[in-house]
Amino acid sequence: MKIRSVVSIPKEEDYPEANEDNFRSREDGIACALSDGASESFDSKAWSIILCENFNSIVKRKKRGKFFHDGTITQFLNQAKNSFNNKYQKKTLSWSQEASFRRGSFATILGVIDHGPALELFSVGDTVAIWQKNGQLKMLSMHVDYDFNKKPILLSTLYNANNMQLLNLDRDWSIAKIKKKEIQNNEIFLLTDALAKRIIDIAKYDALGKAINIMKQNHGRLKKWIIDERSAGLLKKDDYTIVWIESND
Repeated sequence: MKIRSVVSIPKEEDYPEANEDNFRSREDGIACALSDGASESFDSKAWSIILCENFNSIVKRKKRGKFFHDGTITQFLNQAKNSFNNKYQKKTLSWSQEASFRRGSFATILGVIDHGPALELFSVGDTVAIWQKNGQLKMLSMHVDYDFNKKPILLSTLYNANNMQLLNLDRDWSIAKIKKKEIQNNEIFLLTDALAKRIIDIAKYDALGKAINIMKQNHGRLKKWIIDERSAGLLKKDDYTIVWIESND
């Protein structure tokens, strides 16, 4: 697969470094991941970066075709937790930072693995993948009729949070295999929640073609569209990220 574009616009234009959306891809094109850190938690930006990096690192070229399973998910999550906690055990934190650190950090994850004839998607939370099939909008089953106003299930840095036992398959997390030949125009898009909600609404109630075209906009045009949508009360204030992937590079 090929990453056609990544556009990420922070909620606060004057503080781009505070953008808690993060995307990472492997140079060999086998895997990529998008994560949205929860603003109310401790250094969720660092946690979202670590989740993306660890997702990509756990994918092995020689195991292409072998799909995610419970053991792999547990390994990925434990590896990410260890990376995050080791990072902060070496730092001197203030008492307030220490208290926040102990409450944990939280983020979504949406990972994509290229298995040759198929793509595999792994998702926890409300970061969404969108593609077309036979002229219709498609997404993971957990995001069909998803309530974006509810608090999503998130991956945590806390060791005592046994995340996977708390999740319900195809509701709070999901794994799906998509045959590349079924992806219309070889295009799949990854979006964080605020944009995903608006794009899904446009596709459902306006026009699918219009929604697709918005997701292909460059940084300047997408930024202008976001400002207009926010001014009209149609888009909530948040970090906004869209990744455009070509499934057959």
